[in-house]
Amino acid sequence: MLFDEIVALGYSGGVRMVRSYLATLKPKQQDDPLVRFETLPGQQMQVDWGAFKLNGQRISLFLATLGWSRYNFGQFVENEQFETLRDCHEQAFDAFSGVPSEVLYDNMRTVVQQRNAYGRGLHQFHPGLKDLAHHYTFLPRLCRPYRAKTKGKVERAIGYIRRSFFVPLVSRYQQLGQPLE
Repeated sequence: MLFDEIVALGYSGGVRMVRSYLATLKPKQQDDPLVRFETLPGQQMQVDWGAFKLNGQRISLFLATLGWSRYNFGQFVENEQFETLRDCHEQAFDAFSGVPSEVLYDNMRTVVQQRNAYGRGLHQFHPGLKDLAHHYTFLPRLCRPYRAKTKGKVERAIGYIRRSFFVPLVSRYQQLGQPLE
């Protein structure tokens, strides 16, 4: 419509030129500022699953990242059931030689059964996770839904493992004609 109006006024250029010019007038949307959140040694561990495909089969990576040092513990597993999650926590605590004060999760069904079940910020955790947290004396915490930046340390590590370890490893074995099992 605007293009037709300026052509009627004598404009002889093309529609792409008009679109390009109009794009410069549109205000650019500002991203939310990225605020780094640092933790003290032993304060926080972030946990997440990463999904991978190997020989057409889905495998999962349990990854635990310490907040202060960014030290990672990872374990490839066949499922994301609670028993696997519990075993991976125990292996991570052994690898870290200790237990952090709090463990940050997203909304995994093996961690939380209902968010805000008992009021704002008071969640109904999986009974097995409550027992695990009580036994190891850590506080389970949930990040905000649909906000991956909340547990950015572990999310970034999963991306790194995917791009710089897993994909190159699988492609290398495929080039050599060897199955990866």
